[in-house]
Formats: sequence, structure tokens, C-alpha cells
Amino acid sequence: MTDIREKVLYLHGLFDEKFLENLNQIMEDDAISDMGSYNMLADRKWFESEEIGTSILNAIPETYKFTRVLPSLRFIIYPSGGFIAPHVDGVRFDAVTQHPSTHSFLLYMIDTLEGGATEFLTAIRGGEVVETIQPKRGSILIFPHNIPHQGTGVDTSKILLRGDLY
Repeated sequence: MTDIREKVLYLHGLFDEKFLENLNQIMEDDAISDMGSYNMLADRKWFESEEIGTSILNAIPETYKFTRVLPSLRFIIYPSGGFIAPHVDGVRFDAVTQHPSTHSFLLYMIDTLEGGATEFLTAIRGGEVVETIQPKRGSILIFPHNIPHQGTGVDTSKILLRGDLY
């Protein structure tokens, strides 16, 4: 069995401050809130953007061989105490190509120094933590949908852009 750590990419320095500020503006002005889901204490704000998806795809080194970022994107905004329970991500289908997504990405919008880590697990129920990623502004975490993971409780706040790709 392949080690989970070999499937997880955590890439730094791909997005400049201007791009991140543009995302902040979209989050404030254009994204539509749905107040999260049953397994999280967080707010989700959705928006559609082929342009942002293309920018993210173009920033990821070609050696990773991703083809497309789906344009349906969402910010996840965790308040103090916010978290997401252990889970795996669902597959989404590209409305243009009908191709299923294979990977999730988390583009961290702020540094989270205390709490708020993304932890990868050996199983959803009772699994051991095998990798812990602490959010760093502008860094992107990419991983296959089927890897169990959770977002630990955050002490202050945590904001990320979540999307799907293949």
C-alpha cells in the first residue's frame, strides 16, 4: 500500500499577493454563503470562475499532470473553535467535459499558527494521524478525494479556498 504522504502535495510560493487579494475581494463581494454542512463548524461561500480555476491550474507545476480545475469553488471560513470532522471528499463532475474530479485542493488564505491543521488519517473512524499540515497563506494542499482527513479546531480563524481538479 502506498504511503498517504506520497499522495499529498503541499506547494508554497505559487500565488502572489495580488492574486490572494483578488480572492479576498471575491469572497467579500461575490461569493454566496450556505452556512457549511452537517460535519463542520464553518461557513461556505460558493462562486463560479473559469478564470480563477485556470489561474490555479497554471500555477501548479506541469510535472503533476493535472488537466483542469473545476470552476465551482468555495471559500471555507472557520470561526474560532471551527473544525471539520473526519471524512473523505466526494467526486464532482465537470459540467463541460463530464470528467470526474480526482483530487481536492485547499488554498490557504491566512496563516493559522494555533490549531486549524489539516490532518490526514489512516481511516475515517478511529484512524491514526499520518500527516499534519499547518495552513500557510498562499500555499496549496492537493490530495486525492479518497484520503481520510479532518480539520482540527482552530483557535482564532481559518480561511481557505476549496476546489476540485483532475
